[in-house]
Amino acid sequence: MLEDAAELTGHRMHYLSGLVRAMAASCMSESEGGRIAWDGSGVSQLLSSMCLKLGTCLFASSSRISARLNDMAGNADLLFVANAFIQGSEDAIAIGSLRRKLAKLTDEASLTVRATLLRSMVLRLASFPDQVDAGLDSFAALAGFVPLPLDSKELTGILASSMEHCMRSFKSIAGGVALDSAKKAAAASFHSIQSLCHSICLPFEQAEGFGAEELPKLVEQHPESVYRLLAFMTIATHSIVSAAGMQPSPELRWFSLLRSLLDCRLFGDRMKVSGICDLLSLTISGLWDLAKPSLSRWSASLDDYLSLDQLECLMGAYGGTRLLHDMVLLRVIGDYEQITRQSIQRVALAFGPTAASTYLKERISRTRYAIERDENDIGVVGEDTLSNALLAVDSGKLFRTVLNFPVNYSVADPVAQLLTALSDSEGRAKPGLDIYESSLVYEPQFMLAWVWTVVSARVQVDIRRLFECNAAGLALVALSSADPRTRKLAYYILDILYARVAEAKTLSGQRQYLLLLDALRNAIVDRSESEFPRIPFAITVFVATSLNVMMHPEHAMFAEVNQLLLRRPYLRLNDIPLLRAVLRSSGNARKQRTHVLRQVAQSARAFDLSLAAFQNADFVNITLVLASNPLGDVLT
Repeated sequence: MLEDAAELTGHRMHYLSGLVRAMAASCMSESEGGRIAWDGSGVSQLLSSMCLKLGTCLFASSSRISARLNDMAGNADLLFVANAFIQGSEDAIAIGSLRRKLAKLTDEASLTVRATLLRSMVLRLASFPDQVDAGLDSFAALAGFVPLPLDSKELTGILASSMEHCMRSFKSIAGGVALDSAKKAAAASFHSIQSLCHSICLPFEQAEGFGAEELPKLVEQHPESVYRLLAFMTIATHSIVSAAGMQPSPELRWFSLLRSLLDCRLFGDRMKVSGICDLLSLTISGLWDLAKPSLSRWSASLDDYLSLDQLECLMGAYGGTRLLHDMVLLRVIGDYEQITRQSIQRVALAFGPTAASTYLKERISRTRYAIERDENDIGVVGEDTLSNALLAVDSGKLFRTVLNFPVNYSVADPVAQLLTALSDSEGRAKPGLDIYESSLVYEPQFMLAWVWTVVSARVQVDIRRLFECNAAGLALVALSSADPRTRKLAYYILDILYARVAEAKTLSGQRQYLLLLDALRNAIVDRSESEFPRIPFAITVFVATSLNVMMHPEHAMFAEVNQLLLRRPYLRLNDIPLLRAVLRSSGNARKQRTHVLRQVAQSARAFDLSLAAFQNADFVNITLVLASNPLGDVLT
């Protein structure tokens, strides 16, 4: 029947396409992203061969290409055959010729079909990884679809999945990319990303024309696929530029795109939307990676730096948690400070949704009355700034960070993790991340630097608030970190904090605080200028939680902690404080046992570090006795 495929026209082509697709259903799978995979059986090989012949017939005539595309728009069977032909054909010349024809067409009626066929050309990289330059040409052709109707979910979804496949394919390229093809693809992508940013961004000056009830509608104006398209195109472009070893081009002003995105009136509101926040974080990261090589740390031009308003927008979007999108933004923030040599400590003190609301109100007011800011006070930390920062930090979240401090903390590439977590069109499994727990704790390294900024400021600091919000507790548990740099920073923080506590004149509970800190200080005997010993987690957790106990004389553990500190001028690092004491207690025995056992449960996460303390306390036998004691309470 297919001996002379060129003679197949009209209804015969439609009939055979439907027959092939119906038969292929049992030996083929087609993903949501358009990837066609045959099972390798004899039947699948026959049907795949039929698709190649039918596809050759479909695109045999250059003059009828527009008519064929219109036929595919109304016939899914023809479109399937065309995609199977493009993905399976070994004739790279024919596919290249078809790509050029599709790129030249401007018919809006066939936009979706052309995007689908170009996506199949991108998918060819999975079967023909040596055709990288052809993949770059397909990428450039797909980028040429922008600007496009952003309200079309189908079209933006096809382009987004295409860019996702481009991104994953180009990330695995180790080299061998033609520089001319890479430059063409990067230029096409820049203009497309620029158009997308212009379409979704609402400058503060234009926002004056919208009422408060209209802005929430603008936040949800575009489908999520638009943000997927923007994010994946940005990451894919960075992969292309890196693989080709391209030098920064003055014509591709990536940093300007990053600044325009942060100047959007709706950026902070969009970062609060689940799903969109991940994609915008990836976009910010991709634009920063593209812009980074062109920035000079010694530049005198303000165009090479983020303004105060833009930095505040970035810090308002950063929530400080261990969620992946926050980790991605933290990487950008750290990179920016390191490369530009621009201290952002004052801006970094206030972060998260609360700070974002404050920043937004102030910026709207300045925009309305045309008030210019002094960009030189970016590193100045005042007393009011510190007070507001200490009041804004979530003490409950910081306390959970103290109890769950990761002593063996290592940070993998957050961008790669987030890309994996975003389930792609081929149904990749999401990693085992507990999103709920990650949102309940702060990122420990960032918060430790935050505490350092607070205590090292040359202004008056509310010491009691430092204890109440558990900022001091975080520095204490950081003494148990396996990272020497983290321990070094923690020691420096505690040195300054101890001096501030000792010099304070109106600090309530000053003697108790010094007594507790002295007990830990006297136990550390092998510290030097270059050595920062690691303290068992069982001890640091005890000291951190005891700070809260010392602030509340009515606490069930207040008397027990004071007696321990008065009995001995130092803490025994190879013991679990107060474990045996609370077991002999006859007062608030249940509350005391629960308090100490919870501390021990947290310190058991670093069991290797506290092994000697657990052995000396005979903790295993005590636990077995408590668990099997019929007179014991259920909670214990």
